[in-house]
Amino acid sequence: MTGYIFREIYVMSAIGAVLGMPIGVGFIHFVFNLVDFGSLAEVNWWTWIVAPVVTMLFSFLSTRLLQRKITKTDINASLKTLE
Repeated sequence: MTGYIFREIYVMSAIGAVLGMPIGVGFIHFVFNLVDFGSLAEVNWWTWIVAPVVTMLFSFLSTRLLQRKITKTDINASLKTLE
């Protein structure tokens, strides 16, 4: 069960990291035009590598922290409760 949940989280994080790049470029253009200071060329090349790596790292760490709780949860009992 945890493999299914974690696989979904990792895929969604990867899609978010990939889609976040073009959205981030648009946001950078918007902010730099708004404040009339800076440009996209001034952004270091390594930030485009660090951003998705940090995203996936936090995703991995959060799933490892939740793994014990998920494995202890009785799935059948949780599906039977009405909340």
